[in-house]
Amino acid sequence: VHGLNTQSPWNFVQEMVAKEYEHFSPVPWFIGEYGGNGQEKAVIQADLEAMDLVASQDTHFLGAAFFQFQTTYWKGGGEMNFGLFSLGSATLSETGVLCDKMTPSSSCRSWPVHCLSTELEWLPGTKAERAAAVAAAWGGLLPSGQGFCGRRLSHETPTNLRR
Repeated sequence: VHGLNTQSPWNFVQEMVAKEYEHFSPVPWFIGEYGGNGQEKAVIQADLEAMDLVASQDTHFLGAAFFQFQTTYWKGGGEMNFGLFSLGSATLSETGVLCDKMTPSSSCRSWPVHCLSTELEWLPGTKAERAAAVAAAWGGLLPSGQGFCGRRLSHETPTNLRR
């Protein structure tokens, strides 16, 4: 199986990869990380729906996974364009003691577990509606209830969420 990651819209991937993929037959392919970087809600939804349609009709294309579940705060910058969910301001629990393999053992500590929010206030307009786009494309519902909240942490994230 071949896999690729892309931030590009589906029409570009289809033109550059899908239409030329016959050369690699019979090996199937998939998109491991569809990022939808900088795309409006309607584009993300349409891309995912189109990918599903092609996957149901094409023996080579298996489908796609959406990148990524939660915004990666510690990376900052352009990485803030990704993620379905932000971290809310409410702390629901705390992890057990975890150690970061990249730093000395003295960095072992517990970490807060925040509620999740679909609010991505740093993204303009419908670019912030990533979770709604995925839910609409794949027949899901936006989450609510235990573990979800309405308020996210500010863009200036507390140091306990950064590496």
